[in-house]
Amino acid sequence: WQKCKVYRTVEFLRVGPVGRGEHSSSVEEIGHAAFWKCKNLKRVNLSEGLVEIGPDAFGACESLVSINRPKSLQEIGEYAFDGCPCEDKFC
Repeated sequence: WQKCKVYRTVEFLRVGPVGRGEHSSSVEEIGHAAFWKCKNLKRVNLSEGLVEIGPDAFGACESLVSINRPKSLQEIGEYAFDGCPCEDKFC
């Protein structure tokens, strides 16, 4: 999965014991609803090279309080962070 360019499901995110996630720098897109309702996800570190976050990608992630915005990011889909505590900080 190291050369994966698009995340379609949650299985590609490495979530540590305290609810932190990092993704591979080769990923260019996080697809539609890829992490929807991941209730234990608290922090996500997005790498440079990420271009798009799809609709509902992190929707209903009730515990997500910290996510960075890489400079390479060009598009954020509708409701990408709907229902997340970090929604107002990110968008």
